[in-house]
Amino acid sequence: MARTLSLAAHDSVLQTTQEMLIEGGIDGLTVDKVAQRSGVAKTTIYRHFTSVHDLVIGALESMIDPVETPDTGSLRSDLLELFWY
Repeated sequence: MARTLSLAAHDSVLQTTQEMLIEGGIDGLTVDKVAQRSGVAKTTIYRHFTSVHDLVIGALESMIDPVETPDTGSLRSDLLELFWY
């Protein structure tokens, strides 16, 4: 059974990946570079993100704030409430 990635390590990996994406884009981003900069072991990262692509997806998903969807009973009203705060 694999050990769980600590919340601190998980947050560090995602934060580091986000910073590296902002600084230089996806080109040249590697798990090795994220591990070195975040201080989290490469093997630990690979236990929870199977590839650099999964890591990037995880980092991007963690940047999205969920939007509460209204349920007024009418699609029109729901859309108006959602888009006309």
